[in-house]
Amino acid sequence: MLEDVEKTIFIKQFLLEVISGMSFIEDIWIERDVKRPGTGTQEHTVFTEAYSLSRNPVSNITELLEDDISHSFEQGFFTFRFVAAIPGSGKTTLLQYLEKRIEFKKDYWQRSLLFRFDFPKNLSFSNSQNVRNNLYFHILAKTFYKILKKAEIQSVAENILREFLGNEISTELKMTSEIAFLPKFNRYFTESGIEAEELFFYLIEEVKNIKANYTFVYLIDELDDALRENSPHNEQIRSAFRSLINKAYEDHKGKIPLMIYLAGTNDIVRKFIHGNSAFERRVFDAVINLVPGLNDEFKQIKDKINQRIEASYIGKSSFEEARNQIKNIDKELNYSDNNRVLSNFCKDYAGRVLEICNHYFAEESENCFDGSINQFVDLVKAECKRQWRDYLGKYELKIHLNIIKARNFSFGCYATLLNQNGNIVANAYGGARNYNLLRVFLDNFIDQLEKENYRPNSSNAEPPDIAFIIAPDCSVFLKKILESKKIEWINSSKEIPSVELVDIPATNKTATDKIREKNNSIKINPVDINMDDKKYLLEVFKNGGRTAIGSKIIDEIIANRPYKDLEELVNKVKNIGPQRRKIIQEKLNEDQIAFKKGVFLCHNSQDKVEVKKIAAKLKERRISYWLDEEQLIAGDRWQKVLEEDIKSNKIRSAAIFIGKNGIGPWQSVEQEIFIEKCIRNNYPVIPVILPSCNLGNVDFPYLFGNLQQRIDFRGQRYSEAIEQLIRGIQGR
Repeated sequence: MLEDVEKTIFIKQFLLEVISGMSFIEDIWIERDVKRPGTGTQEHTVFTEAYSLSRNPVSNITELLEDDISHSFEQGFFTFRFVAAIPGSGKTTLLQYLEKRIEFKKDYWQRSLLFRFDFPKNLSFSNSQNVRNNLYFHILAKTFYKILKKAEIQSVAENILREFLGNEISTELKMTSEIAFLPKFNRYFTESGIEAEELFFYLIEEVKNIKANYTFVYLIDELDDALRENSPHNEQIRSAFRSLINKAYEDHKGKIPLMIYLAGTNDIVRKFIHGNSAFERRVFDAVINLVPGLNDEFKQIKDKINQRIEASYIGKSSFEEARNQIKNIDKELNYSDNNRVLSNFCKDYAGRVLEICNHYFAEESENCFDGSINQFVDLVKAECKRQWRDYLGKYELKIHLNIIKARNFSFGCYATLLNQNGNIVANAYGGARNYNLLRVFLDNFIDQLEKENYRPNSSNAEPPDIAFIIAPDCSVFLKKILESKKIEWINSSKEIPSVELVDIPATNKTATDKIREKNNSIKINPVDINMDDKKYLLEVFKNGGRTAIGSKIIDEIIANRPYKDLEELVNKVKNIGPQRRKIIQEKLNEDQIAFKKGVFLCHNSQDKVEVKKIAAKLKERRISYWLDEEQLIAGDRWQKVLEEDIKSNKIRSAAIFIGKNGIGPWQSVEQEIFIEKCIRNNYPVIPVILPSCNLGNVDFPYLFGNLQQRIDFRGQRYSEAIEQLIRGIQGR
């Protein structure tokens, strides 16, 4: 069964989702910086403001949320937060993202009772006692229902229900559907006269006695709906939460596995907190003040959208006209004020892009795969051989060339395994996109797999079905989904021209790695756009007789270095039109050129001031470098980002800095990784002694051997040491 790509335009579905702006959209997720309160002013906050409850250093939203998650899940402490923002600034998105972060950690997800809901609007309050009980019973009903469905802790809920309501009602509630459970639960417990707050904490303690590592998580949005203007019950609602927070800290000393996030507008949160000085002091550090939206955030979202549009439609007849129109959107919208709201920007920008796409590409299908049929066949063969390596001696691998040649890469069955009778025993399903993978494409792909009865788990020695998606990039969110569905992602941005395939031994390397490994055995290292001299760049672009990228364009490329990727080069350098862009892309695909970071600055964090000064000098000379605090993206820890750059050969050399604080704990690990890598690739490893080093004869780790002569900032002029370092980075 094949999905007709002409009928499924994923880019346009993606834009419609962005326009809606109603939820967390992983395809345009951006990291938001966090600073301690006091960075901005009441009238204009430059950064999102928040304290780390554990007082660990945090620099962005992801680190803040991860710190909170660890605070509750790892350390067992009570975590309480207010999320304050003007409408459309991302408070709902933050709650959804927090839920995602917990879900990503499989162990946490399995041992959590997580609830995300809007604050109940229609609770019936008649007096202050009912305010508290109705609020708690609403939360308790959700909690009891979920516990009754969890085999390992359901006995806790059953015992409490029998204890307080009796066997008959307890049995009735266990058999009740979710829709009917809430009103019945509320009615029975309201009639019982039980103090709801006491029951809530009693339930948590009872679960903790059976499963000490369980954590209760409540992510509650739309606080404004409860605390409506002039509502007679506002103070009672505030009092109920104040009592909960005080009880968690005073009676339990903060040592209770409970996480609560309350989200509302700035005014509502401010009113909620103020009025009780003791309570205000207790929760002051718990507020996350979200910034409405920043120009840099708008740019990141815009770039993510533009990159997908360009990759999807580059080469189409009206592409240049459409791209010029998209470039003018900023002037139309005039988003120059940092106080503009993030959701409004998403709606306005994506809406205008969709209008342009509908006008210029109404009859055009998306680009699916940026390569030849032979390249795609090679990829399919290699991936099938890798995943089915244990079965190829017993079964015959058949590639469906008719399906591949149709160039319908939304979804297809590209290969099968056949037994001796010619019967199919397993299928290989695949798809491809020319742009960074989108959730709408993945959802479609998964739906198609389910229709085909995808069978990824083998039984009785029979081979499993396999599935893979080819795309230039895939977000951390989508990778988790792919992993859970047992779908492989193949990074098409690393692909090379068609090569003769060889048998692939049983290793952990991907099909792409295997093809490149064979190809690299007969090729020299690629020319580095960011570092190599003009003569090398001219040589690589004249290779094959193409002259569209000549001396003047090379001069512009060199003058605007460095670049992280082709998109940045196109944005910085004038006159890179579709033809020149295509040539550069082909050279990248063929592994003839690369965008590398000149040098990894490996240092003890206590020496960062000195290292950043050297980095600034490198930047003046347009030498690209890898420095942890400048490289973090979308929630990744720097170790993970570094590991990915190592694996993808994005770093050209390493400088190992020794200052007055010696070698840091992470530094020694990095050294081993880089020395091994650099020796294998003939890249420089450069020992550097900082000016502050007060050691006489510096004893570098034995692994350094006699690789390169060390650079000593203490024994020469600063400028001379910088020049020596640059020559070392360039490999001269």
